[in-house]
Amino acid sequence: MSRLKTFVLSPTRVRSLRRAASICGLGLAMISTSSQVNAACSYVIDTQWDTGFAAKIKITNTNSAAITSWAIGWQYAGGNRVTAGSSYNVTLTGSNPYTATNISWNGNIPVGSSQEFGFQGTKAAGSSPEIPTITGAACGGTVASSTPTASAAAQSSVGVVVSSSSSVVSTGGPAAISVSGNKILFGGQVGSISGASMFWSNTGWGGDKYYNAQAVSWLKSDWNAKLVRAAMGVNDDGGYLTDASNKTRALTVVDAAIANNMYVIIDFHTHLAQNYKAQSIAFFQEMATKYGNKTNVIYEIYNEPLQISWSGVIKPYAIDVIKAIRAIDPDNLIIVGTPSWSQDVDVAALDPIVGYGNIAYTLHFYAGTHKQSLRDKAALALSRGIPLFVTEWGSTDASGDGAVDVTETNAWVAFMKANNISNANWSIVDKAEGSAALVSGSSATGGWQLTTSGALAKSITKGWPALVGGGSSASSVAPSSTPASSKASSVAPSSVRSSVAPSSSGVTSSSSIGTGGILFQDTFENGTVNTTPAGWSTLLGYNLNGSNVSTGSNYALVDSSKAYTGTKSIHFKGSMTQILRSLPTGVTRLYMRAYVNMGKQMGSQPGDNHEHIMGVKATQDANDEIRVGQIKGVLGTNVVGTIGSDNIAPTQASWGKGPIISANQWHCIETAMLSDTSYDELRMWVDGALVHSITSGADWNNGALIANWMEGKFKFAEFGFHSFSSNTTDVWMDDIVVSTQPIGCGPVVVTSSSARSSVVSSVASSVRSSVAPSSVASSIALSSVRSSVAPSSTPVTSSRASTSSVGTGLGNWQLSTTDSYLNFVTTKNTHNIEVHKFDSLSGSLTDAGVATLTVDLASVNTANTLRDQRLRELFFETGLFPSAIATFNVDTSVLSSIAVGQSAVVDLAGTLDLHGVTALMSTKVMVQKLSSTRVMVQSVAPVIVRSADHNLTAGVEALRAAVGIASVSGIAPVDFVLVFNAQ
Repeated sequence: MSRLKTFVLSPTRVRSLRRAASICGLGLAMISTSSQVNAACSYVIDTQWDTGFAAKIKITNTNSAAITSWAIGWQYAGGNRVTAGSSYNVTLTGSNPYTATNISWNGNIPVGSSQEFGFQGTKAAGSSPEIPTITGAACGGTVASSTPTASAAAQSSVGVVVSSSSSVVSTGGPAAISVSGNKILFGGQVGSISGASMFWSNTGWGGDKYYNAQAVSWLKSDWNAKLVRAAMGVNDDGGYLTDASNKTRALTVVDAAIANNMYVIIDFHTHLAQNYKAQSIAFFQEMATKYGNKTNVIYEIYNEPLQISWSGVIKPYAIDVIKAIRAIDPDNLIIVGTPSWSQDVDVAALDPIVGYGNIAYTLHFYAGTHKQSLRDKAALALSRGIPLFVTEWGSTDASGDGAVDVTETNAWVAFMKANNISNANWSIVDKAEGSAALVSGSSATGGWQLTTSGALAKSITKGWPALVGGGSSASSVAPSSTPASSKASSVAPSSVRSSVAPSSSGVTSSSSIGTGGILFQDTFENGTVNTTPAGWSTLLGYNLNGSNVSTGSNYALVDSSKAYTGTKSIHFKGSMTQILRSLPTGVTRLYMRAYVNMGKQMGSQPGDNHEHIMGVKATQDANDEIRVGQIKGVLGTNVVGTIGSDNIAPTQASWGKGPIISANQWHCIETAMLSDTSYDELRMWVDGALVHSITSGADWNNGALIANWMEGKFKFAEFGFHSFSSNTTDVWMDDIVVSTQPIGCGPVVVTSSSARSSVVSSVASSVRSSVAPSSVASSIALSSVRSSVAPSSTPVTSSRASTSSVGTGLGNWQLSTTDSYLNFVTTKNTHNIEVHKFDSLSGSLTDAGVATLTVDLASVNTANTLRDQRLRELFFETGLFPSAIATFNVDTSVLSSIAVGQSAVVDLAGTLDLHGVTALMSTKVMVQKLSSTRVMVQSVAPVIVRSADHNLTAGVEALRAAVGIASVSGIAPVDFVLVFNAQ
């Protein structure tokens, strides 16, 4: 194989080579002519500091067939070492040499595609990182490389070395942006930047005159802005699709930002990007080709989607555009819009984009409309491991107009600073509306007179905390000597606790280990039936790695008779069957999740029952561990060993009663173990509902344990079934995840109907403000899984979550008409799908647990006056049947048992009175306690309403005939968010 000589390049040349190699479908490591290579493997130094470095290895499939799994290795010849527990997107073993194998979701690499993983390492003070030899079939046998010499490294402030296994550190221009877990890094350092967004670029809209180099320079000099956003209007009148001058304006802003050493967002500014995907791909391919070698540039590929499906519409669009960008520019930050005018970040967090690095998610807020409930959603998204970027915010209401809300703006600023969220204020324009930064008639080139909103935005931007080293080059940004995988204090001042807590305890997490904090996961799909799953040890009848066969009395084997997802799971049989995997050192927070199918009920069993299904161990035997499962007929914990002396929780008052894990049904079980709180804490959730917790010494039955009762036990993670009650059973587990951050659970039963339905009607084309009207945009639309946090915009001062509850005397609750919505979907001609809503809802929840929702059918809103009239007269016949009334019986203990900020997924049964016919109906909803006087109920799966059940078949036909189309579906999915306030 030919070699590329090691030499020093200018930063621009380095990035140009990387971009050129990507365009050709090659990694830098494979600028060669060997025909025997299966894949191109590159070793890239992302950044380095005095005693450490951050690196990643990228595997690009240049073969003629897909790679289905991979394993590679390397060894450092000198003193470089990988920091334990710092790797992500990989299963990493060894201590020099190292072996890296794929995890469940990134083993498959199609032809021309890539997968990459990363880690941090240590090195001698002042030395350059070593470039090791990569070995393994996935890299064509052996890929050699050269170690940079001291003299070569000395020619740049940070060594810039390219070899056949390239080492690249970007310098010149602002610090390179990267993503680690839910944090955005600048030159490897956690931080954030602040600036301003231009107004729509559309010709004649008033903001176009500010798209000039002088205005950008003024933002830099007068506002101290580190960021400017070029909001290129796309499909609206005067936009890019019909007027090419919009692109010219945007490029003027980009070039000016680069000249001023600022970051710049290239924004595809539309509410309907999925309708223009081809144009978006072509545009961003051009931008990536032109600017892909500039650390300044950030791609925002979708400004503000409407209330459309994330998984069904936005995410597929985003993946296609990201793929096109990454084929040219492998590393600049890409920001993806989220549903509901980029406010449903929690929905995106349930199903994040995988397979591509450096992805962040858009959050937009307008302080006059979007308050604590949206900050809660943002905190939930962060706790689930996705990074957020506020590419647009305003101090007024969501229309872009109205008075400045200083109090809520300051609350948002505190939240963004606490969580290192970068942001851009809306907007640089002299339009006569509240969010405009400039007084009418202000100069196009600077020297501006500012509005109240503009003056506030300038003061915030001007006073934004500076990046370490001023945010200039990577060489000037030296990460802390403490690896990022250590305590949170290494990346944030210890005196400030983030308002985003990954558990209900309300404390900040350690910096994540890997993307989303995942240490390892297994779906068992790659395993062979009746074999031990790869990567796990077994403990069967107290024998470590003994005989594990299907004829034994105890076994833990890959099985195809049951599966939660895919076709395989792991089957545990007997009274003592476990699988074990070692944990990295330094873990202080551990979250374990598995979908579990029990052969027997667990919980609420009489007698001295004592079984567990997951936990952690100090040793691989069963004598020093934390066990989570069933204790004395209640879901609970048993701890044994050097600190815990066979103590159990909860206390006797709870024995023999409480929640259960029912038999022969898949349940999502998650356990959190937190050893970085003032008193070590443990929690257990079943199907999203908190069922057990230990937060103080008073929670133990046999006397309080010391505060650090978890000490020394985070050595091995265990899953399986272990009974001390002479019980034997069959247990299946699937989709196991172990992480340093919350994992969460979706609905227990996943079907094609479990996704939320798509959209409400679009914003009227006459609305040119960047956000939806407040009556819609303020709707609370949280995800369909439990929230693990109840954060606030101010630092958390207690290590305990609020346990405030409604109490046993519930009283009466009334529906909040401004925060609730109900949508329904219609289908015409088989494939024409539209989403509509009702503008008038009312409802209540009584002390007896009777919930009633009344829908004013005359308030139907399809954004088409004639269609609304036809629905009222021909279909609903509102003159005879003015309302639809849904009635449900609610288990009031649900409201009494969950804490503020927590939620539970429950099944509801009731009736629907529609068109004079009352029919039975059932649904699954998530109930979340937003405060002690405020509760939200959200559909987890759409409610299916059939016209035939309510004597509406003739109405369907009448609509079809009136419109003159082939067909109208008689089935309508309905989804909703209902917020009730205590009276």
